Order: sequence, then C-alpha cells, then structure tokens
Amino acid sequence: MFTFLIPFLAKCTTNKWKRACQILEETLRSACNQTDQRFRVLIICHEVPDVSFDKQKCEFIQVNLPIIYPLTASPAQQMIFMQRSDKGRKILAGIKESRRNSSHYFMVLDADDLVSSNLVSYCLNQQNPNGYFINRGYRNDAQLPGYLFQRKNFYHECGSSFILNPYRAPYPDTNIDLTKETGENYFVRRYVVHAYVPSCMEKMGFPLQPIPFPAAIYRFHDSNIYATTLRPPDSALRRYGRLLLKGKKITHQLRTEFTIPPSM
Repeated sequence: MFTFLIPFLAKCTTNKWKRACQILEETLRSACNQTDQRFRVLIICHEVPDVSFDKQKCEFIQVNLPIIYPLTASPAQQMIFMQRSDKGRKILAGIKESRRNSSHYFMVLDADDLVSSNLVSYCLNQQNPNGYFINRGYRNDAQLPGYLFQRKNFYHECGSSFILNPYRAPYPDTNIDLTKETGENYFVRRYVVHAYVPSCMEKMGFPLQPIPFPAAIYRFHDSNIYATTLRPPDSALRRYGRLLLKGKKITHQLRTEFTIPPSM
C-alpha cells in the first residue's frame, strides 16, 4: 500500500481559505488518478476542507493541535514559523497513521502540487526497501499558464519529492507531545526542510533511489508561501526569458498524466 500524506493548513493561518480548498481539490484529483489502485490519500487537517471531489480513496484525519505563534517576529516570519510548525507536526501525525496501517511507503504531498499517474505503480513494483526521491520534476508558474519548466534537483525546491518506508523514516523512538512542539524540533523540522531528506536517510544507512522520470509538478502561485514571502518576484523580462529558454508547452499527454487543471 502507498499512502499520500497531505498536511493541510489551518483555516486561521490563511485569508484565502476558499482558494486553498479549490487548489487542494485539484491535488486530490491528481493523486487519485493513479494507474495502480493500491494507494490511499490521508489529508491531515484541523478543519475538514470544503471539497466536492469524490473522496472514496481519501480520508480526512482531524488533529487537535494548537497553532503555535512565535514570541517576537515580523508578520512574514510569524507566518513562516506558524505554517512550518503546523505542517511538520501534521506530517508526523500522518506518518504515525501510515505505520498503523502497514503502508509500504508514504509520500508527503503538498496541498497544491500534482503527481504523475505512474508514480504508485513504479514504486510498488520496484520495491526499493528504503524509498525514493524525485530528482526530476516540473515547475509551473501561475504567471505563465500553459507551460512547465523541467527542474533538476527537484527535491531541493519542492516538498513533494520523497517517498519513504515509514519504518525507516526519521521518527521519534518515543511519543512526543505534538501539541507543544514547534518547527525547531528535529523531527518536525526534518520533513519541512525537505532538501536534506535524501542525505539524512543515507546517513541513517537507508539510501533512497531517484525516480527515473519527472514525477511531480511544483505549483508556483500567489497562495504559495515561498512564492509570496521568501522569494522576490521575478521581473517580466526574466519570466519570459525563462519561457523562451526552458519552457515546455503543456501537452494533452502531460495534462492526462498529471491531471493538470484547465487553469494551468
């Protein structure tokens, strides 16, 4: 069994709740379009989001975790701190659930990204005992609809980039009280600072294998905290230069494989 873990933000941490739910629904459609049906999708959330998608393969795991606010920080830093702490704790709650249900693998899937319909089939048929990481993927810029940009070292850029054996993944030996932990906790931070997951697994003696095809799409849009807070916006000249040099037109085949919505 393959489990997608989707940590979904708390309603009080966003002023774009309706939009976040719409984007989540697009992610669910993508995750559930697998050619191999041996999967399930867990959405770890405070409030069950408003989605109209047929949720046969989806389960909403509600958590009662307080939102932890930093004592002193700028508004932008506060938002980053809150979302990272919230996301990391929800990931740990999801890993616990995937262990309880004896999943072979779990994948942390950000609530706005898309995945290849071939991903579950590849992982379950190859059966690497430790797991995988996505080294090749695509990025979609909302300001340049109709195009994707292929990315190397995809796992450096996007959190939807590792598939792990839940029994070999970093996880506390004893239960930690997630209601008190913040993004500074090692296990909370480990999955949020995603670029280091492959090297961390290798140091533990559980090296990951790269997926040999572009397996996910990182969506870069105005609801993405990295796109709006941590990274200055590209100039129009830079955007269109990248389009000319690196742009890949979204074909019918790509739309089918990743369940790319018409808005992209």
